[in-house]
Amino acid sequence: MDDHLPLTLGGFMRVDTQWLEAQKADRLAACRRVSESRIVLVRQHLLPSLRAAFPVRTFWLFGSTARRTAGEDSDLDLLLICEETGERWMDRQARAIRVCQETLLPFACDAVVWTVSEWRHAQASGNGLWAAILADGERL
Repeated sequence: MDDHLPLTLGGFMRVDTQWLEAQKADRLAACRRVSESRIVLVRQHLLPSLRAAFPVRTFWLFGSTARRTAGEDSDLDLLLICEETGERWMDRQARAIRVCQETLLPFACDAVVWTVSEWRHAQASGNGLWAAILADGERL
């Protein structure tokens, strides 16, 4: 019998809390490794491609990868702040998605492209994405 499985004693369940804590620590360490390896790939491959496609001022990483809790099936969330391009918002997003797909990263990537004026408006209005970046964003 596995010593780490819950035991039932008189209708109550006893759990090996040390084992659970060790499992949690192992999972968090694995998530940190996944996140860190993704950040390396993004810096090496995706950011240069996005810089070539957009007049980027700043990249912000946010979400589970920024928190270092990304799992194998997590996507990567990226915000680009760029100079005015003259493109409609949807056209910029579509172009960013194409660049992400063409980079052939081994994970999904959600890239949002805001102009400097859109970024300032988001800050002033308390936009939800701005709040997420404030909470756990990382400037790349």
